Amino acid sequence: MLVHAIRGRLWYAKTGHDALIFAQNHQIKVHTSIIASESPYLNRMFEQSAQSGGRRTYYIHSVDVHTVLRTLELIYLGAYSYHLEKTEIPDSERLLIDVSVYHLCKAWQLPVDFQSIAFSRYKEAVFSQGHDPGQLLDSLQPMRTPLVDGISREDIFPGKLLNALLSKGELEEDRLVTFAVYEARRAI
Repeated sequence: MLVHAIRGRLWYAKTGHDALIFAQNHQIKVHTSIIASESPYLNRMFEQSAQSGGRRTYYIHSVDVHTVLRTLELIYLGAYSYHLEKTEIPDSERLLIDVSVYHLCKAWQLPVDFQSIAFSRYKEAVFSQGHDPGQLLDSLQPMRTPLVDGISREDIFPGKLLNALLSKGELEEDRLVTFAVYEARRAI
C-alpha cells in the first residue's frame, strides 16, 4: 500500500520528525502527521505538550520501550516484527508481545485494524505453537499487572509489563481475553 510505503521511508530514515516519544530513557522520533492521524489520544498529548512547552513530546512510563517501538512500527508499516532494535523475541515470549501491542493499540485509541493485526498474530502464535492452558492464561498478565516503579530495565523482558489498561468489565468483554480463555478451556 502506498501510504505504508511512504510511512516506511520515514520510519527507517528517522528524518523529518517533529515530535518525540520518551519510553524507558529512550527517545523515539516520530511524525505528528502520521501518529496524530491514527491516534486521537496521542494527538491530544502532542497538542497539550506543544501548548505548555512549545515542543511536541509524550512521556510514557508504564510501557517498555520494545512494546512502544513495535506499536509505532505497526502505525508506520502496517505490521510489526519480533526482531527490532537488535532484540529477537523467543517464541515463548511472543504471546506477551502480541498482548502488549494489542493493548497499547487500545490505550492509544488506534483504529480497530491495528488492534486486529496484533490479535491475529496472537491467534497465529497460539495455533502454531500449541500453548498449554497455563501459558495462555499467563500471556494475559500484561493486561492486569501494573508496572511497579523502581524496576530496572534488566529486570523485565520486553513486552511483559504494561499498566492495567482495561477495567474488569472491559477485560471480560475483550476479544483477546475471550479467545485466550476459550482456548485454555479447550486445551484442558
